[in-house]
Amino acid sequence: MLRISVIITNYNYGRYVDVAIQSALSLNGGAEVIVVDDGSTDNSRSVIDAFGSSVYKIYQTNQSQTAAYNAGFAASTGDVVIFLDSDDLLDPSVGEELGSVWNERVSKVQFQMQRIDEYGRPRGGVFPAYLPLPTPERIRHWVMTTGGYPSPPASGNAYARRWLKEIFPLDPEADRAGDSFCLSVAPLFGDVVTVAKPLVFYRVHGANDSGHTSFAMHADRAMKRFKYSQGVARHRGVELADRLFFRNLETTQFRAASMRFAREQHPIPDDSPLRAARNALWALAFCPQVELRRRGVLVLWVFGVLLLPLPLAKKAVVLRYRR
Repeated sequence: MLRISVIITNYNYGRYVDVAIQSALSLNGGAEVIVVDDGSTDNSRSVIDAFGSSVYKIYQTNQSQTAAYNAGFAASTGDVVIFLDSDDLLDPSVGEELGSVWNERVSKVQFQMQRIDEYGRPRGGVFPAYLPLPTPERIRHWVMTTGGYPSPPASGNAYARRWLKEIFPLDPEADRAGDSFCLSVAPLFGDVVTVAKPLVFYRVHGANDSGHTSFAMHADRAMKRFKYSQGVARHRGVELADRLFFRNLETTQFRAASMRFAREQHPIPDDSPLRAARNALWALAFCPQVELRRRGVLVLWVFGVLLLPLPLAKKAVVLRYRR
């Protein structure tokens, strides 16, 4: 039977963390639950304390999510590790679903996520769409040809401990978001298995519904994530060419918006709107992990951001990244 560790990282989400902890404790078959509070200044720690010995608690000064991942992973013992954001929830059947697909080749199992509002009510649809359905073979091919693959954010993933041990502890200076490391290199360590069921609930609320306006930051994170993946791949005897970063459709969107709205802060040397436009057209033809119609819409969006008058380009950004 799989031993599951759920590591909940929290910072000032005292109004949500209790429900996240309850969801982890309610997994069918049980789980080791570790809560890392990264220096909260609200009532988070009193909420966490109320769970007593049913959870393992780590209290640290405010550092970063990556530092919280490191502390939680060091304390965990499970064969499978889930990093649960403290405003998200797990479905009780997650453990059973993991058991039904797990084998020694699996590096990661990814689920779909259901958006909920701050009160836990369904909001919007299920994501990612997974069209076409990713198989481990497809994901490996996509990573090697386009530098990326469809994946949910942090809470929607369960990782094999055996390979996480090879990359932990993570470097907080490289990226403050711990999920960046794990998501990007999972296909290099084994099979990424997709369960197309909404088994995680992703909470949308005022504190995290930022609209993704800091596009220079997102472009910088994407570049650092890719460089990290290149280093890990090279260590494992695999070469990820520099061009793959520019072929990634999601990265192209961040680059286009960064150049349009934060040109002086744009972090990618020798980048240009023309290059982003060419990369978008390439993705239209050669990004099969994204359904063709959606590819077309996203490529039009890139051209709109690059070419429309600024007020219209800003409206396009709001429409694209409003959750």
